[in-house]
Amino acid sequence: MYALNLYVFHRKSDNFHALVYGFAIDVGEDEPIAWYQRKINDTRSWELLCLWCILNGEFLGQFIEKTLSTGKIEVKDQQIVVPRWELRPAIYLAGRQEHVTGLKSLTYRTARGRIYYALGKTSYLERLFPPGNMERDKVKDALRKLEDWVAGSTGVKLLSEDSDRFGNLEIYDNLDAGCLLEPFGLHVELIKDMRTHPDKWWQQQPVSRGVKIWADETLEKSLPLWVNVSLYNGRSHAQTLLADELKQLQRAGDVVTCEGAEPITSLAVKVWSGQGKLLHYSHSYLIRSLHFDLKLLTGVRYIKDPWSEKLPQKYRDRAESVTTTFRQVINTGGYPFDPWVAEGELFRSTLAALFPQSSRSRFFVGSQDGEVMFFEYLQSLLSRPEVKKATFVDPYFDTGAAARILPRLQNLSLPVEVITSLVDKQVSDSEKAVSPEGMRQVLRQNISLLPPNLKVINVQNEQATEQQFHDRFLLLETKGGIEGWILGNSFNSQSRRYPAVMVELPADVLEKVEEYVEGLRAGNVPGREEARSVVLWDAEGVKRQSQEEKPEALPGNLRAFPGWEDILCFFPVSGADARDALRQIIELGYLETSGEAASWRVREDKREEVFSQIRDYTKQLFAAENPDGDKVDALFSCLAHWIYCGAGFTAEDVIVRSERAVAYLQRFLENLRREISNSINAKELQWAQLKTVYENFSEEPESYRQCWGLGQNPWEFDHLLREKVFYAEYLQKADPHRYCEELDRNWVLLPHLFHVLHWEEISNDYFQSKVATRFILFHLLNFRPVAASTQEAWQAVPAAGEWKVKVFLTHLSMQGIEEQQNLLPEVPTLLDQAVLSDDEILPFLTGLKQGVAALLSDLLDATRPGLAGSMRRQVLERWVEKLKGEKLYFNYSLDQPETENMVDVTCKLYGTGWTDWYVKQFLNGFPWKKYRDPLYRFADYSHWYADSLRLLWSLFLGLTYLVDKVSGQGDAEEKTWVLNEIVNRFEQYLVPHVWQLAQDEILLDEVLYLMGWLADQAGADNLCEKCLCLVEDRRVHLPRKLVMYLSTYKLFEKRKKEVFEVLESPVLALWLSEKARHKLDWIADALGSLADKAPDQDREILSSMRSKVLRIRSEGV
Repeated sequence: MYALNLYVFHRKSDNFHALVYGFAIDVGEDEPIAWYQRKINDTRSWELLCLWCILNGEFLGQFIEKTLSTGKIEVKDQQIVVPRWELRPAIYLAGRQEHVTGLKSLTYRTARGRIYYALGKTSYLERLFPPGNMERDKVKDALRKLEDWVAGSTGVKLLSEDSDRFGNLEIYDNLDAGCLLEPFGLHVELIKDMRTHPDKWWQQQPVSRGVKIWADETLEKSLPLWVNVSLYNGRSHAQTLLADELKQLQRAGDVVTCEGAEPITSLAVKVWSGQGKLLHYSHSYLIRSLHFDLKLLTGVRYIKDPWSEKLPQKYRDRAESVTTTFRQVINTGGYPFDPWVAEGELFRSTLAALFPQSSRSRFFVGSQDGEVMFFEYLQSLLSRPEVKKATFVDPYFDTGAAARILPRLQNLSLPVEVITSLVDKQVSDSEKAVSPEGMRQVLRQNISLLPPNLKVINVQNEQATEQQFHDRFLLLETKGGIEGWILGNSFNSQSRRYPAVMVELPADVLEKVEEYVEGLRAGNVPGREEARSVVLWDAEGVKRQSQEEKPEALPGNLRAFPGWEDILCFFPVSGADARDALRQIIELGYLETSGEAASWRVREDKREEVFSQIRDYTKQLFAAENPDGDKVDALFSCLAHWIYCGAGFTAEDVIVRSERAVAYLQRFLENLRREISNSINAKELQWAQLKTVYENFSEEPESYRQCWGLGQNPWEFDHLLREKVFYAEYLQKADPHRYCEELDRNWVLLPHLFHVLHWEEISNDYFQSKVATRFILFHLLNFRPVAASTQEAWQAVPAAGEWKVKVFLTHLSMQGIEEQQNLLPEVPTLLDQAVLSDDEILPFLTGLKQGVAALLSDLLDATRPGLAGSMRRQVLERWVEKLKGEKLYFNYSLDQPETENMVDVTCKLYGTGWTDWYVKQFLNGFPWKKYRDPLYRFADYSHWYADSLRLLWSLFLGLTYLVDKVSGQGDAEEKTWVLNEIVNRFEQYLVPHVWQLAQDEILLDEVLYLMGWLADQAGADNLCEKCLCLVEDRRVHLPRKLVMYLSTYKLFEKRKKEVFEVLESPVLALWLSEKARHKLDWIADALGSLADKAPDQDREILSSMRSKVLRIRSEGV
């Protein structure tokens, strides 16, 4: 039987259908299936359809003969155009998994191909997308989609590397009796060794040095076989043959080996029958080592400047948002230290730099769209992980270009060099050029936004009065060498008014440009003797300078801070010179100073005198109806810096409780909020985090979860306010009520609130604020490791019961499973104290572990049955959603108890209607019919694998239910009906494709074991026989047969002879090699369990079998 697939292009406007690719694969014995159509994908004007059916060789021949005679395919009332075909003589095609060069096959096995080759491919493609009907770019986009959609189902790229196959119809015939969609029963396993690093004798790495080959039981009828193995070392374009041997496999389970003297990078295997007929060919490539050069995303920052603010919103978002990255290099894998490997790679990279394959030149239209596209393209070039350094060469690279480009670099660790030629002259009567000194000042003012490895060189004459060069280049140093572009416009005006172009430089020109730029770097410009290079900015030098700069030397070894002179008025000294006044203060003993550590600390015996002076001065300032703003600013600024530098007192010591002072503090904090909002950058992402959580503050569960996250490490935000924490503390102590009001509208106070929660006693004043209340409740739960109901502090909190419940449930959902179980008994009591509906509570319980949520629903059955039922439905929905997710895995230790728990949950939900729910709703919600497609696994393995687990897991739920009911009460007829439904679905839909799951897939073993065990328990001989027949397909591996045979003594007794044959087979030990050793333990335990229950005549036999299995386990393969 053949599975015939036709990929058909359908243009909607004129109902035009055309074949783009077709194939037929021999699928062995199967039932015929009529034509079936599915849509792969579509656009507004056209769609890609797949038509498939299963038919025998005779009908396939008739189909091809009719198509050739009529020049079209007629299927389901559709007239499908085909190209002119020429039959290509039969060729061999290797299985696609192993064969990576040449014509690929759509099969697992080596096959003989009959190719109806499409002629006139170009004119045929134009029939799909006629020239002139669509714009060129839209045609390209449509062709990309067409190729991607076909490749998604077949792996064949019709419009690139597999373009020879466009329009073809390919027929794949077997070379042996097996199905082309099943793996050939030959097992090739690598022989590995440990090699020592040539320079580091203590380091060893694994290498592949050969192969071990054996045939399993599916090839029994084809034996003996001749096997030719060839081992290679080197890349695909420079391979060296290490070994080439011809060996014979006489029986299933025979092992042949082939080893090379060097590590291997690829191996070729050919298999012939005893009569010399080719059955299998493969050439596999191994990865000896991997080198990862990664971009790690580190965050997003927003860069606003006058340029970006003038852009329309659709361009502004793109220009202001910058995703920052960090380069990370990882080496892993095998042994890469052969000198010929390293030398070969180095030389190939050299050749690649000499002969680049393609250009990356770009043209940008003169518009805002082109301007933004230029910056996006520039970002894409610079953000590549292989880029090690970027050099901008542009005489007009001024502060405008610096502001637009440098803060928007995504790779924060990239070394950046700018070579410019700024001059100090008047451009017009109203405009002056950016001078070198002006550039330096702007860079210093914006140091926090600049790349940390920035260097700016100005090429100038002595007075910087004349520009020294004119060209514009972008040079990138990469691992493979230098890349370069020449620009038509300067970086500060790319595509602003006129079109711009970036042309990639060829290698021979780039070499000359490098020499020219190296001269500019040194100040050497051809024809300009007066040229010199001046470093305007060197990040490394700035760092060293800032580290070496000493603070201003003051009397008493004190460190200067902004506004230190303003504190002198608080001491009884006189004198016009501030330094002399400070010296008098020290001599009078007001400050504790020493030569070892600078300190502005007020002596203990002078504190009250100084505090009184500060308070009197503050009262005097705020006594006026219109206080002098400059003096108030100076007072609070100097106090904030003084305390921050170690004054030895706090805001509480100098507070003046004045309405005008409080109003001033509120205005200051509001201005601070605006200032921080406009200047959040990569170095202060924590501010952005606080701002986001604050702006999302609501009664929604997500808002509570975000607040919980902030509260986990509150001390991390202590540093954000720096000296300005004085203002927050002053407001807090002067007027707690106004502090709470401000806290509910200004997120700048959050770092101070976290500090207060961590270090101070919490007064009831804070509960005037919704924000403070929520964080206090989280704080009490996070830092007091006792149950909530036993906390006196928690009980005494004057907060609404609704808030307490939401905070507690959020905290509960974020804990591990053990902590959730410990806190669970508190929930019913808390819910009784709050006026919340079930609908309001339920969203806060979504984070509970499945088992915990089930236990909680049991606790709530008595007091809130409606909520308990809703929770069970929520648990079931989340579990079903997990089963229907794109990726699915089964871990026995975790998922088996979870499945048992789901049985309990669903039984309580559906009661006596469980069987109807399970069969009619639950089972029917899974893709059973889709799984029957014989090409499904081959065309889309990842989805096939997930669906395999989905279907098995759905059966496993029913089997687990039946196991729980075996010892309990229930309708025996109903149990048998459910078991029959499970066995029938397994037979009808899963057989035969499910056997292609990996040998170690434990979920399949569990389903087989439970079906056999339950069939025995039901006492139905016909059902037992049916279960045994399931595993007697030739595609079922021997260990998997044993799972069913050893599930009960009755089944063992029915297949005693087969069990003996399996245990005696030399293939069993090979199947249960190192990766599946655990199954040997399982088989030994199963045999031991059966021996305990078996009659005397079989007990000795079973014990003997168990001893044999244990011997296999101890000896290894």
